[in-house]
Amino acid sequence: MATKKDTTKKTETTEPAEPAEPAEPSRYPTYCDAFEAENPNRYGPGGYHVVRIGDVLHEHYRIVTKLGYGGYTTIWLAHDSRVSRYVALKISMAGHAEGKPEKEIEALRDLQSDQPDQSHQSDQQGQSYDGRHLLLNVLDAFHVTGPNGTHCCYTMVPAHGPVGFWLDGSLIQLPLARALAGGLVRAVAYMHRRGYVHGDLALRNILKLYPLNDGYIHHLTVDQFYEQYGQPDTEPVLRWDEQPLASGDGGSRHVPDELVQSFFAYGNSIGQDLTLADMRIQLCDFGEAYKPRTTTRVGRDCGTPWPLRPIEAHFMPDAPLSFPADIWTLGMVLWDTVAMQRFASSDHVSEEETISQLIDAFGPLPAEWQGPESWRAFAAARYDAHGKLRSANYFSSLDEAFDKGVQAFRASHNVGVFSDDERAAFLDLIRRMMAYRPEDRLTIEGVLQSEWMQTWALPAFAEAEAVQAKETKEAKEAKETST
Repeated sequence: MATKKDTTKKTETTEPAEPAEPAEPSRYPTYCDAFEAENPNRYGPGGYHVVRIGDVLHEHYRIVTKLGYGGYTTIWLAHDSRVSRYVALKISMAGHAEGKPEKEIEALRDLQSDQPDQSHQSDQQGQSYDGRHLLLNVLDAFHVTGPNGTHCCYTMVPAHGPVGFWLDGSLIQLPLARALAGGLVRAVAYMHRRGYVHGDLALRNILKLYPLNDGYIHHLTVDQFYEQYGQPDTEPVLRWDEQPLASGDGGSRHVPDELVQSFFAYGNSIGQDLTLADMRIQLCDFGEAYKPRTTTRVGRDCGTPWPLRPIEAHFMPDAPLSFPADIWTLGMVLWDTVAMQRFASSDHVSEEETISQLIDAFGPLPAEWQGPESWRAFAAARYDAHGKLRSANYFSSLDEAFDKGVQAFRASHNVGVFSDDERAAFLDLIRRMMAYRPEDRLTIEGVLQSEWMQTWALPAFAEAEAVQAKETKEAKEAKETST
């Protein structure tokens, strides 16, 4: 592990200034690619905030290590000296889309508030709060100013990392996959009942929290944390031209001397080691969230990455998106919770080829969907006059995709396979969630009432919550007995 001095520095905070343009990697990048850290070329004016271990932000958040990063944010483990607890601290790029981080915080606080959206019947019936605990909760929010601009920051409870990290190239036992699916649908149902579309559902945007009975690190001082987990691993920032870091880039003001590797990226178990107690999750990353009642988001502005992006965003780019867009993406993510392979993949293929895989799974597109010129040219070459595929894709149907991409892998990994009844119920749910026309899809209430949810997924999630509550109670009683 890398050895690092325990330097404590304070960073001034201020009100947000006009955002600078974000630092985009140039055609000829200045800095060498990082091995297990963010792209150093995204530092600079408008880019990432320069953070070093030991920095103190907002007067009381001491940076301990890094938890992760995204295209526009870095996330750090910080110790809050006011309450002697650890928090996850998310810092946005200074040039991130104007006001977007602040809008994310506003949405999160609205979703955690007790003020219902009276435009939704479920709010009026008092049902909307079922699932609120499954959404990320903002603990504190502020801005910090550094050499690259003014950055929006907020804190939250530390997590054990994204579910997508835990399931990368791995499968979990079927009861756990059901519980994960049930919890995710409960979270999305809460959002929809409160009038919000998430806009970026994915396994990478579901956090696996630490078990409630696990004190994790809150009882540790920062020095004790390092004694138990070691100093953060780092890698130096190097220039392609092999010049010193100070050459032509303002010294190390805009770019750190070294990058910190993510804490959750080492020393963790893999998916097969998870238990029902580990299915304590929170939906996160609300940067694409919006209220269709007050905000118009058209297909061409959809922020959901391909291939999770709803198909209407491709064929109806000027039409407003709404709750059915989330339902389409949610169907893809539910498949991901149980499968090793998707029925439609974007790996090393074009969007048009991915759409042809969707056609294999769900049948011909609506006749009125002509699509862009790129699709029309592709379709003319790939399909005959009767709409039949000239050359087969990887899977010829959704049933085949399930048998090969789900059942076969689950059997070979000994993590549980679907019975015939469950298989039929699951595929029926996916087909109804992923109807091409948005108005033909299930609503989130329809998803909740589906056979697979009612018979398998929601009971599994209820069992997981019961296990977590039992373990928490036992741990509390044991602590009281010991004292």
